[in-house]
Amino acid sequence: MIKLVASDMDGTLLPDFDSYITEEMFDIIRELKKHGITFLAASGRQHPNLEHLFTPVKDDIYYMCENGCLLYVDGKMVRKEVMDYGLGQELLHAIMEKPGAEALVSGEETCYIQPKDPEYLVQIRDVVRNEVTVVDDIFNTPEEYFKISVYEKNDAGQAAEYWQRLFGDEATVVTSGLTWIDMMPKNVNKGTSISWLMHYLGITPKEVMAFGDNYNDEEMLNLVEYSYAMKKAPKDIKDFCYGTTGSVEKTLRKFLADLR
Repeated sequence: MIKLVASDMDGTLLPDFDSYITEEMFDIIRELKKHGITFLAASGRQHPNLEHLFTPVKDDIYYMCENGCLLYVDGKMVRKEVMDYGLGQELLHAIMEKPGAEALVSGEETCYIQPKDPEYLVQIRDVVRNEVTVVDDIFNTPEEYFKISVYEKNDAGQAAEYWQRLFGDEATVVTSGLTWIDMMPKNVNKGTSISWLMHYLGITPKEVMAFGDNYNDEEMLNLVEYSYAMKKAPKDIKDFCYGTTGSVEKTLRKFLADLR
């Protein structure tokens, strides 16, 4: 029996990288709850951003934020992964020195930026809709480091190899969406986070369904029994998944219909 349904956001539950979730999905989350199944938002996004997206059901779901660095269960943070301070400083220096690259330092309830281009603030505040704090010195933010991100407006996918080459031995480096590269503590990812959560909840991989579309979902999808890759996901992701889907909602509707 499935007890947890986890879904990535951008490219998966939000296939066109929209800024809203459908009313149908809120209804599905409520129906899952009636069957004793909890929905987990598993994303590279920050906690306030996710709570805003899920406003009608925000107290009914769990949150895996910042690509697995933070976990929230029943309104409380239950897990946080922290990056070495020296490594964080190295990452920030590399980002700030690279033309066209913008840095974002994740905090628990805000993010910190020192824009090179004023349009970057507009992107984070009005498009991504993050809680954001503009600082005069990105090297002196007030929280511990856990995820540091690079915004590459022209194409993060092409830049991923550059960042992987620089820091792949010291940090987890993944693409997230079309314009972001996320760097977390080494060996921290959505898979390690959902593994910890399963142990915390006392459930097994056979009791978990998960959806994803990209390499930052790979470890999570590879861990659970019922993993679904989006049809547009890379072939090597789809190859090891239980199934593929073009719509999280349609797959969950079918799943719920079979429970009746």
